[in-house]
Amino acid sequence: HPEKTTKENIARYRSQMDKIGFSFDWEREVRTSDPNYYKWTQWIFLKLFNSWYNPETDKAEPIEKLIQKFSGQKSKINTGEAEKSWNECSEKEQSDILMNYRLAYLSEAWVNWCPQLGTVLANEEVKDGVSERGGYPVERKLMPQWSLRITAYADRLLNDLEKIDWSDSIKEAQRNWIGKSEGASL
Repeated sequence: HPEKTTKENIARYRSQMDKIGFSFDWEREVRTSDPNYYKWTQWIFLKLFNSWYNPETDKAEPIEKLIQKFSGQKSKINTGEAEKSWNECSEKEQSDILMNYRLAYLSEAWVNWCPQLGTVLANEEVKDGVSERGGYPVERKLMPQWSLRITAYADRLLNDLEKIDWSDSIKEAQRNWIGKSEGASL
C-alpha cells in the first residue's frame, strides 16, 4: 500500500541522513503525503472549484450565485450547440457551461506523456525526447488537466501584491508567475 511504502521510505531516508551526519530540524519537516497536510490542498481546490470570478464585484464568489444569475436571465445561453435558457439546459450542459467560469476547471492541455512510466512528465524531466528516468520515449499528448483561471483575476492579484509586506524579489517572482501579458502593438 502506498501509505505503508511511503512511510518506510521516509524512515529509511531520515536514517540515512542521520548516519551521514546531516543536521536537520525534523520538527519542521513537511510531509505532503500526510493527510494533515494534503487536506488543505483538497480544501483549497474545492474552494476554487466551487467559485467563479465576478468582474462586477472584482472578487471570487460562490458558483451558486452564478447559477442564480443564469436562472434569472431572460436571455439565452450558448451551450456550444444551441442557444437555450439556463432552465432548458440539461444537467450536462449546465455543468459544461459552469466549467467555463469556475476558478479551478478541467480542460484539454498538451502534456509530456511517457507510456512506459504511465505518467505525465514536467518539461525538465524530458531530455531529447526521452524521460530523464529510464530513458523511455516521451510523446506530446492532449489530455484532460485541471487548471486555474488566474487570467480572470490577474489584475487584482498584481494590484494586491503591492499591499503585502514581502521582499521585492519575492513580489517580482509572483509577478512573473502570474504572467500577465498585454501583447504587442504594431
